Amino acid sequence: MKFRTKTVLGVAVIEAVLLTILVLSTLGILQRSTEQELLNRAETTGKLLAAASRDALLSWDFATLDSIAREATVSGQLRYARFVEKDGRVLAQYGEFPADQTRFVADESLASATDGVLDRETDILAAGVPYGRVQFGIAIDGVTAASAHLRRWAFGISALEMVLVALFSLMLGLYLTRQLGRLRDASIRLAHGDMAHRIDASGTDELAETARAFNTMADRLQSFYGDLAERETRFREYSEINSDWFWETDKDERYVFLSDTFTTITKRSPDTLLGRRRWDLGTSKMEVDAETWQHHLEDLSAHRSFRDFKYWMEDDGGRPCWVKESGVPRFDDDGHFLGYRGTGSDITAAMENAHRMHMLTRAVEQSPVSVVITDLERRIQYVNPSFLQATGYHPDEVIGQMPSLLKSGLTAEETYQSLWSTLDRGEQWRGEFVNRRKDGTLYWEQASIQPIRNLEGRITNYLGIKLNITDRKLAEEKLASLLDELKRSNQDLEQFAYVASHDLKQPLRQISSFATLLERRLGPDVEQDVRDYLNFLTDGAKRMQSLVGDLLDYSRVSHRPLHNDTVLMDEALNAALALLTGPIAEAAATIERAPLPQVRGDRSQLERLLQNVVGNALKYRDPNRPPHIRIGCDPAGVFFVSDNGIGIPADQADRVFMIFQRLHSAQAYEGTGIGLAVCRKIVERHGGRIWLSSEGEGLGTTFFFTLPGPAEHHVVDSGAGLGQAATDNRPEVETTP
Repeated sequence: MKFRTKTVLGVAVIEAVLLTILVLSTLGILQRSTEQELLNRAETTGKLLAAASRDALLSWDFATLDSIAREATVSGQLRYARFVEKDGRVLAQYGEFPADQTRFVADESLASATDGVLDRETDILAAGVPYGRVQFGIAIDGVTAASAHLRRWAFGISALEMVLVALFSLMLGLYLTRQLGRLRDASIRLAHGDMAHRIDASGTDELAETARAFNTMADRLQSFYGDLAERETRFREYSEINSDWFWETDKDERYVFLSDTFTTITKRSPDTLLGRRRWDLGTSKMEVDAETWQHHLEDLSAHRSFRDFKYWMEDDGGRPCWVKESGVPRFDDDGHFLGYRGTGSDITAAMENAHRMHMLTRAVEQSPVSVVITDLERRIQYVNPSFLQATGYHPDEVIGQMPSLLKSGLTAEETYQSLWSTLDRGEQWRGEFVNRRKDGTLYWEQASIQPIRNLEGRITNYLGIKLNITDRKLAEEKLASLLDELKRSNQDLEQFAYVASHDLKQPLRQISSFATLLERRLGPDVEQDVRDYLNFLTDGAKRMQSLVGDLLDYSRVSHRPLHNDTVLMDEALNAALALLTGPIAEAAATIERAPLPQVRGDRSQLERLLQNVVGNALKYRDPNRPPHIRIGCDPAGVFFVSDNGIGIPADQADRVFMIFQRLHSAQAYEGTGIGLAVCRKIVERHGGRIWLSSEGEGLGTTFFFTLPGPAEHHVVDSGAGLGQAATDNRPEVETTP
């Protein structure tokens, strides 16, 4: 039912009830007053008739009584009148008596006068003694008609008033419902988010004021809603990017709510936590701090707020992770404890970073090298214990000081200029210092100093890492002295070998020549023993000449200046093979070659290197098959010469590069055992190395060598022996069996 219907019906009912009460009470009052007036008039009429008839009655004057009765009824107010004796005998009467009245009964009120006549009776007294009665009837039709007419008018006026009130109520209801409907519609639209909707508030009545108040409220709600929406958006965005999640527990400390971010951050499903307590989530893989937990449980028991409580838990993958939680207690309106509400954070990364920082700090503190950190003004801010041990200073003596307090005056000033110009460019500097300890002694440091930048890329500090190299410097000086002495010794030995080999040629030629002349002088008749002795003498001289010649060649390799030219190794190989044309043809050898790169070096020595290696393959060939020699270079720049010769036992691979070392007798294979030693010398002078690989006797051999470029100094082998074979990083080359 609509409001206007309710308003009209309500007003109509109230008006009907009030009017009915008013009309009925008015009519009742009028009827009672009319009745009272009639009764009073009937009493007065009865007294007048009794007074007028008393004398006639006492004198038994019936004519007078008839006259009085006629005159009383002529006026029309009385319908009848009669006089009776006290015993009931009628003395005189006149008028219209009720037809059904057999016995006179006086009416006590108008309600009993059902025939339209008010019947009344009055005693006729004389000296207080009743002598008879006068009976009369007063017509009440007019009064009844007037009362009925009054009731009709009253009810008509009431009906009209109710209609008018209903119309007014309807109009008022329509007006009110229209205004209230507008308020309702505006409220609904406002509730649905149409914050810009307003009501036309024309007029000056209370509803217009209400509409204006509503518009004012809508303006404030719009402003408040806008601020609230902005705050909600801001807080939602904060919540989405926040590294925290939200949680609630009940009074038994069991989780009853976890925000969606919990799963994203911890990789755990909320179902694994809901209904469980915090201490049920710990992992047995990590140690528990009992004291920390005890303090936390005391806070929970006292319903106190707590902040940054850290503990271990496991994710769904079983990985331990650090969790930090803060919470506040919840209470209802009556102060009863409901549980806790708070936030949680996964601080595993932060704890791991802190652990790494702790480890780094410990590493710096325990590092054997000195660590120094200065500000941009070059004031020392931090030194580690190694710095204090190396310098002999106390921390209070160096913090805030300049690193120059260690200057000894023996480091070149250009070193410091280079240092600070490099740091000013934001680059790292490396170099050496000669510094002075607190006790005045000198020490050497190898330093690496670099700028430290903040997150914005600005230089904030300088970091120096310095290694005490005093022992190394002393060892280097001693080693340099030993190397100089060794170099002089080697030079003397080489000079001796060169001179000896050169000077021995002439005596050997003389021995050989005179042995030949002596053999000719003795003639054919000489005894066989003498001839054998002369042959032994001649062969020994020739072999000695060969040895001296090879020794001279070996010495020349070291003495001759080393040229640094661009050498096409294919051309060098062609020259080497040209010199070996006879042995290649004699052995019916097959040469398989691949294109070789160009290198930097001495062309003549590189030709000699290739000639010796290929010649070695031709010399030590298998007598049961012709030689097959493969020559090439792999992508890494490693040259190789592979053959299918007699091979080399693995335990003899170290000896082949030593001077005058032979694996076979001179009768089996000619030579002095100096060819591969010359190869090793040539390769080492070019800054490379040479080695071999063989599967064993009868399985062939592959020689490898590298040629980075000419070496500045003569390479001295300080290892276990010359020509030690290296097996690491060797390219795999297929050998032909």
